[in-house]
Parts: sequence; C-alpha cells; structure tokens
Amino acid sequence: GVVIIRYLTNSLASYGTFYLGSTNTSSADLAEYYVSGDKTLSAGDVVSIAPDNNSKGVLLKSNKSYDPKLVGVISTNPGVVLGSIDGDTGKADKRQLALAGRVPVKIDPDSGPINVGDFLTSSDKPGYAKKATESGYVIGKALEKWDPSAGSGPSAIEVFINLIYANAEKRFDSQQAQIDELRRRLNKIDGL
Repeated sequence: GVVIIRYLTNSLASYGTFYLGSTNTSSADLAEYYVSGDKTLSAGDVVSIAPDNNSKGVLLKSNKSYDPKLVGVISTNPGVVLGSIDGDTGKADKRQLALAGRVPVKIDPDSGPINVGDFLTSSDKPGYAKKATESGYVIGKALEKWDPSAGSGPSAIEVFINLIYANAEKRFDSQQAQIDELRRRLNKIDGL
C-alpha cells in the first residue's frame, strides 16, 4: 500500500511518499526485507550480517555466542513489512528481518533457564538464541519463561526485539548495590 505524508517546510506544503511492502494488523512486529546468504533461514532464526561476494551484507544464521555481527531474528508473520521483495537487485531470496516488536525466537536446548525480562543473545548452535549472562550484543528481552528441565517445553519463545549491547557489569553492579543495602538493613535490625 501507499501512504501519502504531508508535512510543512519553510511555510510551504511538501509531500512525501511512504511505501509499505504489506501490513497485517493482527501481527505484532515491524520487519524489512533483507538479502539472505543462507537458503535454510526460517522464521525464528537468529541471524548475523556477513559480506557476500559483492561486499554487501547478507543474512546468515548466527553461529557464535555474543556474535558482534548479530542483527536480529527472522520474522514469522510481520504486521508491517518495509521494502519490496523485488528490491533493486531483483533477487528472490530475501527474508523478513524483525526490526521491532514481538517475534517467536528459537531457543538453544542447552541454554540456561530463561525468565521473563531476561536478555537473549546468539548461541553457538546456528540460528538459536540463549540467555545472555555476560556483556555483549543481545536481540531483545524474553516475554516468556523457558526452562530446559521442563523436558518437552517449547522450542521457541516470544521475544521483544531490541538489538542493543547489554553491559552485564552495570547490571551486576546494580544488583550488588541492592544486596549490600539489604545486608546493611539486616545488620541494623540485628543490632536492635
């Protein structure tokens, strides 16, 4: 579809055109078409960017923990898709990369337990995420609990996509400060 956007510049009315590949109001993420260097990519795969033969970035399954080239997750059924499947190259092998919103993400069975709000990062298992426990790039925050001891639990969980560099040291420093304050209060109570 096409949306016409009107905005004012220097007191003159100007028009712009905003192109959307598609919209689906029952889905909850924003995605964009990207060229894939891996024909096995599927929805929920954690992906990184890698150069192709033309020195342009293409998507590949992430295959190392805390991959510095991590870019996100392949969308399942985006609510809004930017770009065009034909693009400027005419390549048919393009995937929808989730840019924001909620998407199912494949979880490495060897990951530690995941709680709601935990950061997730790339795993050594190609295309899978795991709980982030140290500083590095993360794909977002878990919106569901996941526990490997549950046996036949889900292989994917909903994640709020927000690609950032998470600094675990700051988080741990904050938690340590809270622990120290609780100890101080407990010692004060014991002294009464």
